[in-house]
Amino acid sequence: MKKWFLIALILFTAPLFAMTANGAEAGKGDAGKAVVEQPVPVQVLGKTIEIRKGMTRADAKQALSAVIKEEPSLDTAERLQYDVALVPNEAPVSITFDFDKKGIVNGFMLDAMSKKQNPPAVKLLEWLKANAGEPRVKKKGSAMWNFGGWKIEHVAGGSGEDAAYRVEFTAAK
Repeated sequence: MKKWFLIALILFTAPLFAMTANGAEAGKGDAGKAVVEQPVPVQVLGKTIEIRKGMTRADAKQALSAVIKEEPSLDTAERLQYDVALVPNEAPVSITFDFDKKGIVNGFMLDAMSKKQNPPAVKLLEWLKANAGEPRVKKKGSAMWNFGGWKIEHVAGGSGEDAAYRVEFTAAK
């Protein structure tokens, strides 16, 4: 009887171990790499803000107000946004945090019209390439990473009013 129990146990659990080994189990990324929910550093005006899973509205506001001395452009329960010129004589960058109903960050964005206006996005993209690997290219001017519990998308292109140089984080599902 014990022999049959051991055989059944091995037969039923072996596929679970195989799934874990090849990365098909939850907690693994697309390429079989472990999804590490580590903070993602964003440099704004020479200071580093760490974007991390579980970050609260209070954490986000404290981090930004330590770097940006201006008041937020938008300050609601769902969104905290600062519009600040980071390069002299250039248009502002919108630095935006979105929150769920519990006040937990579920989105973050660095949005400008050009690469020149958006130094935090440029530095962040360099960091992502060095630490998260090559992105998946969705279409020309767009790239995506899954890293740190986030889906991170970079969009560059367009002209005039439709121009964009943006990095956007959304919570990975």
